[in-house]
Amino acid sequence: MLILGVGMMILFIHNQNFIKKIKSWKILFGGYCFLLLGWFCTVLEGFFLEKVFNVVEHLSYAGSALLLIAWGLKYSEKAKEEETI
Repeated sequence: MLILGVGMMILFIHNQNFIKKIKSWKILFGGYCFLLLGWFCTVLEGFFLEKVFNVVEHLSYAGSALLLIAWGLKYSEKAKEEETI
C-alpha cells in the first residue's frame, strides 16, 4: 500500500491543476496525506518504536476518515447550493 500510496502522491502533485478544480480539494488532499502517513507508520513500526508508530498509524487513519467525512459533507453542501441557484 505504501508503494501505491507514494505513486498516487506523485500523480496528485503532477496533476495539481486538475486536483484544484475539485471542490474543497484541500480537505480531500489532507485526508490523503493522513492516510499516507498511516501507511508509512505501518512499515516503520516493524523496525523500531512499535508502540509509538502503531498509535500514530491509527490516529492517522482516524484523522483521514474525519477529513474525508468533512470533505464529503462540504462537497454535498456546495452541490446543493449550486442546485438552488
